[in-house]
Amino acid sequence: MTLNKQIDTKLLLKYINKTADAKEIEQVNAWLEEDKLNENTILQMAKIYHQQCTLERIKQRNSDKALRVVQQRIRNKSRRIFIQRTTVAASLLIGLLGIGSFLLQYRQEESPMITVSTNAGMRSQLTLPDNTIVYLNAASTITYPSRYTSNKREVQLSGEAYFKVVHDPARPFIVHTSDERVNVRVLGTEFTLQAYEKDKLIQATLVEGSVQVGVRGKKGSVLMFPDDKVTYDIENDKIYRRKVNTTQETAWMRGCLIFKDTPMPEVLRQLANFYSVEFNVVDEVIHNYTFTGAFENKPLFQILDYMKISSKINYVMSYPEDQDERKPTIKLMKIK
Repeated sequence: MTLNKQIDTKLLLKYINKTADAKEIEQVNAWLEEDKLNENTILQMAKIYHQQCTLERIKQRNSDKALRVVQQRIRNKSRRIFIQRTTVAASLLIGLLGIGSFLLQYRQEESPMITVSTNAGMRSQLTLPDNTIVYLNAASTITYPSRYTSNKREVQLSGEAYFKVVHDPARPFIVHTSDERVNVRVLGTEFTLQAYEKDKLIQATLVEGSVQVGVRGKKGSVLMFPDDKVTYDIENDKIYRRKVNTTQETAWMRGCLIFKDTPMPEVLRQLANFYSVEFNVVDEVIHNYTFTGAFENKPLFQILDYMKISSKINYVMSYPEDQDERKPTIKLMKIK
């Protein structure tokens, strides 16, 4: 695993504002050596950081001067750097366990906002300002403030993420889904939340501690305990709770896919996100199937071959002429 896949936003900010220690500086310098893209990344980040910080900070420091300081430190490494100065929101490729899309969006607010997105097939790990650790699954986006200034710690999620929340009784941690339908409120705990925008279900699974799940328009909230999985059915406006195997529910963090009598639509959704493909189900009866299997870092064709044997489903994979615009498409047909 290379450094450019592990570098932390907080560490880069310390490097930019000269609060990093010798060991941290060495780590960032090594990361800069990994890829020329990393140089552009930190320079754009420096521009954003110093231009869009709070009014007090802007008064104290000159953003262009601060940017030149970072620029000079990298130039001292005798590397030519191209700097883009026209953007105030940078799309950065930093992923963990793959190259994810890392987008920083700083707005004119008291606390600038940061948005991190992963492409389909990628995962990422990040540390929030309160040291809460977040593992972001494929095709997911999280937005959070660069620092917490109120009595609450709030983030917004579209997709799926595992949260390892730092305990802070004075400041509850709240996760909002992107459509604001559901929020999860905790003090300090570990849980997953799955809320993809196009999905009809929003699901929360508790690994450790306790959380409260609130649904817009419903009175009160659902109190969850370890091994609980709460599902909100958007179409039927109903909430369900059941006990689950949390090891299976969090297997994606380890690069694993585990299915146990899983409905085929859910299987295909997970495979589509994990491998960055699209499925075209020719025979509708396939949607009624269930699927069981465990796969650790397996190529997609091996899973499809297993599905062909176990579920009698044939597949044909096609690749678009323009690789930049469309994903590979997999046509699924029942074997007769």
